[in-house]
Amino acid sequence: MSRELIIRSEAEAEIAEAADWYNRERPGLGVDCVLAVNGTLQAVQRNPFQYQIIWREFRRAGVAQFPYGLIYRASERDVTVVACLHGRRNPSVWKKRT
Repeated sequence: MSRELIIRSEAEAEIAEAADWYNRERPGLGVDCVLAVNGTLQAVQRNPFQYQIIWREFRRAGVAQFPYGLIYRASERDVTVVACLHGRRNPSVWKKRT
C-alpha cells in the first residue's frame, strides 16, 4: 500500500534552506543533501511506522550523512512531513505547526 506523501510548505522551505546553505559551503553539496532527504522521504513513505515516536503521534526520521531529521505523522492513507530540522535546532519550533 502506497501512502500519499504530503510535505508542508514550512518543511519544503527548510529543505531548500539547508540545500542552499550546503551549496554555499561547497558547490554541489546541496544536491547531495536533497538526494539524502529524498531517500529518507522514500523510506518514510514505504514504512512510516519504523521510526520512533518523539511527541504524540509525531515521528522523526534522520537524514543520512546530514544532521537533519524529518518530523512527520503517518496514517494508513498518508504521511505528512511538518518539518526538516537541524539536529541542534530547538525541537519545540516545529510543535507550533501542529
